[in-house]
Amino acid sequence: MHYDVSQRILFARLLGVRMCTQCPHCNHEGSKSACQNKFGNNALVLGGTAGLCDGLAQATEHQGEGTPHGHGLCSFVTPYQHRSLLDIHELMDTGRLDVPSVKKYSEHLHREDHYDHDGHQAQLPDLEKAWKNNHQDAAHLGLCAKPSYLGMDERALAWSSEPPNGDNAEEAEVFMESVLEEARQFKQRFEEDVQYVFSRVQHHWHELRDGKRLPLNYCSIKKKGKKHLCRSDFPLHNKCMPVAKVVCPCVAKKHYLKTSGRKNMLGSISGRRRCGWFSGCNSLCAALLRSNTNFMPNFRVPLTEKTTECKGACLPKGDGEDRKREIQRLCLLAQRAMKQMTGYFSGYICKKQKLGNFELKAASSSLPFLLQKLKNLKTAAAQLASVTNRLITTLEGKGILRSAPESFNLCGKSCHQDELNAEFVRTFRSVTFPGSEYLQRHEHVIKQAAGASVTPRRLPIPKPGRTGVFLPTPP
Repeated sequence: MHYDVSQRILFARLLGVRMCTQCPHCNHEGSKSACQNKFGNNALVLGGTAGLCDGLAQATEHQGEGTPHGHGLCSFVTPYQHRSLLDIHELMDTGRLDVPSVKKYSEHLHREDHYDHDGHQAQLPDLEKAWKNNHQDAAHLGLCAKPSYLGMDERALAWSSEPPNGDNAEEAEVFMESVLEEARQFKQRFEEDVQYVFSRVQHHWHELRDGKRLPLNYCSIKKKGKKHLCRSDFPLHNKCMPVAKVVCPCVAKKHYLKTSGRKNMLGSISGRRRCGWFSGCNSLCAALLRSNTNFMPNFRVPLTEKTTECKGACLPKGDGEDRKREIQRLCLLAQRAMKQMTGYFSGYICKKQKLGNFELKAASSSLPFLLQKLKNLKTAAAQLASVTNRLITTLEGKGILRSAPESFNLCGKSCHQDELNAEFVRTFRSVTFPGSEYLQRHEHVIKQAAGASVTPRRLPIPKPGRTGVFLPTPP
């Protein structure tokens, strides 16, 4: 229940998205409480932490112990929303968009630096002990409760109070100073509280073994010979930099960043970072959700002399048409990297699992113990009974793929008309398209036109009513 409220209410409001517990089914025809407007937009008038957000889609996944977490996409209203990277280049070339604004916006969405770096480093020994103890001490209860400063209003707010008469300049100055003082106090409390959350849930821990930091099982690379490496590339000491930078070839070479593959960072914004173990996130997400979160803005900057840190020193030279073609080529490479990165993160939404793979691993892990037990049994009947019992207990006990929270979620939020309702939270409506049935019908018509004898069978199309089509019987 807490996860559902955080996902549909807190997170949606944080992004400035109008969303309820019935979305997207509240938008059906004739509904009097639809969250979407007539143009299919869910954005609130004043927006959220990232400005206006048209909508979102998020898939829920359960970890090994049943802890739910989500991966999804948000549609922010930015110059990148409906433009190619070549269009962004034209905006920057004409001065209507500048690189510092893109850097500032990206760092706001995805902060990669502690507010109090020195204080965090000093607390690391105690924080590691608390991490191993699952933060059970009373000092960490703040992760379970909203801080009081979010609702405090010690002084009159500027927008809810009558400002002083403009003729009295001194009184107006005192009034504005009180407003600014309250803002400074709120900012200080906010940063202290966010740092409290950062230190406990955003620090990526590796276990200390024989003087070396080695990744845990869930974050290590599973390939043979690479289990000592972290799949998220922590620690990110190579990415530490005093200011945000646009990743061009020379910046990538200096900080050992990838410029190819699914983690291609060419043209991306690498934010200010001092700690290699910090997992970047949005500050407001940390303050409201108080759990591990991660924003990954996928905004790229066209690589030109005006946008790169080296003033184009690492870019191919050329004039006229050659320069224009080179810019188009670099924009195409960065655009392709944006597509790959979006696919990499949204791929979690439709992650598939091999049939029987989980049960096979669970069964094979218990075979060494079973072999030792069979050697101590004297008769074949006793050995057969032991194998049969072990097979049933392994498949039913250790081979259950879904945990209890996942099963309750699927049962409690099941919807006859929407198979995705339980695990795919979104603000937009979806339409079921019976593509398999249409394809079989098409094949049936083609075979009839060719004169082949086909035995028809009646299959219903999944839509209200009793409409059906005649389809061929499969071989």
